Amino acid sequence: MIRLNNPKNPKIYKPNTRLIRSLFVLRGIEQNKLAKELGITKQYLSYIINGQRKATEIRKKIAELLSMPYETLWLDKEDK
Repeated sequence: MIRLNNPKNPKIYKPNTRLIRSLFVLRGIEQNKLAKELGITKQYLSYIINGQRKATEIRKKIAELLSMPYETLWLDKEDK
């Protein structure tokens, strides 16, 4: 569960974490391999999926990879 008033990390973004992780499993996507393909660490990818980092470009790539609308996965409007 994400606490929106977390004093240690006030910038928390709202992803649909369960849906993202479920789609990874259904499509056989391993986070380790995806992180390597994206050129980021496993930890950073986890932060993005859990909403602790925004990384809009990576979020767009994940949405495209999962064939899902950006807004469905990330529960916010796409930055333009």
